[in-house]
Amino acid sequence: MLVCTIRDYLPEPGELVEFRASATGDGLDHPAGACDVQTSHVRRHLTAPEAGHGWLATFFDLPGRADIGALARAWRTWLRRHDALRTWFASEGAGLKRRLLPPEAVTVCPVGHGAHASGEAVRAWMRERFASAISPVTWPGFVAGAIVRDKSSTLFFAVDHAHTDGCSLARVFAEIRALYTAETGGAPALLPRTGSHLDYCLAEARSNAALDPAHPVATQWVDFLSRGLPASLALPLGVEPGGRHPSVYETVDLLDLPQAEAFAAACRRAGASFAAGAIGALALAEHELAGTSHYRRLMVAHTRGERRWHAAQGWFVNLVPVEFPVTDGRSFTAAAGAAHHALGRAQAMAAVSPARVLELHPAAALTLGSTVPPVLSYVDLRHTPGSRDWTAAGFGVLGSGAPVGGVSVWLWRLWQGLRLTVAYPDNPVARESVHRYLHQLRRILEPAAVGSRTTPPPVVALPRAAAPEPAPAGSL
Repeated sequence: MLVCTIRDYLPEPGELVEFRASATGDGLDHPAGACDVQTSHVRRHLTAPEAGHGWLATFFDLPGRADIGALARAWRTWLRRHDALRTWFASEGAGLKRRLLPPEAVTVCPVGHGAHASGEAVRAWMRERFASAISPVTWPGFVAGAIVRDKSSTLFFAVDHAHTDGCSLARVFAEIRALYTAETGGAPALLPRTGSHLDYCLAEARSNAALDPAHPVATQWVDFLSRGLPASLALPLGVEPGGRHPSVYETVDLLDLPQAEAFAAACRRAGASFAAGAIGALALAEHELAGTSHYRRLMVAHTRGERRWHAAQGWFVNLVPVEFPVTDGRSFTAAAGAAHHALGRAQAMAAVSPARVLELHPAAALTLGSTVPPVLSYVDLRHTPGSRDWTAAGFGVLGSGAPVGGVSVWLWRLWQGLRLTVAYPDNPVARESVHRYLHQLRRILEPAAVGSRTTPPPVVALPRAAAPEPAPAGSL
């Protein structure tokens, strides 16, 4: 799975076809407002649309020359399955209202954009189209298309972040392939029932209304933020205070499959989960390079707790605070154990919206500020439908490359092992710090992952150019 920004994506050239969605009618107001993460995202968009807070995309290949009519029908069926993708937002006083299109109102028609002779030309079209067409306050808030060639065709789907998260994007691959196969006369698409992201938003609103300032999770948040906003990486980043630079993504393989299995065993011996072991190693690397005594991060927690939402498209996350001590001479076993306990505490906080906590405690909100904070994420993607086929199909994820002021880290557990994607400010100082950090991280991981190799390979960055069920609620 390749993860990069659109700037670093270089697809094979071919004929560009867009699958443009349209609808009859104007939609209806829906009682489900935006969930808290959507509200923050949409407000940032309305305040500073030029900042590119924007979209996420996925791409993958189909064998042979794609059947355009069949693809259009597959996309139409898919959009009708997922209510999140048939909605958009509008300002209403101090809040937001949601508009929803009924499934039968949506249709999809192919629109040709001609043959493109180079990958650079295809990328330029994608960048312009995604930037101009994708928004949380218009419909459609997405762009679907294909780069058609005789031997293979690349499908892509870019959507405003208000309507998606990483687990949602990961599921596009299997669903569209199944629907396309059914449309071309293959096996019927036996897809799971999709839950409603709008129902999720209503449930969050009910939960928020019942929260009071004395709730234990609220007091834990206030205590965490009383010690200041957590740093994204305690190394020089070449960014002035409050400043932001265009972002660059790098993806590296940290552990291959035998090493990951050995590392999992080492984590079990330490009484820790695989996620805790990996995060403990991150903390040790930072401590050894920068002398930090505590590892403090805002971590993405997935909130698809009820089975009805496991197959839904939408943004199902909260942020949770993670903090644990790291001291001189601390072993991997001790760091993994400390991280395990910290993740357990964070797990108990995942169902509570931090935005609601900050409404109840405005002084704490001032610490967090209004910008998108750097985050830490761990996701086990091995049992996501179709994930065994991702490598062969060239599956990947694109980001808009929006400006950042810190370093975000995503850890991916895949069938091939453990992969890490890091997003950081695109300047020489940050690049040197991040590369030092990755090198130190590998030095910590390798001794714990006693695999088949006697000499560990160097950290190898994956090329920037293209050549499990979603985690349950609160899982980290």
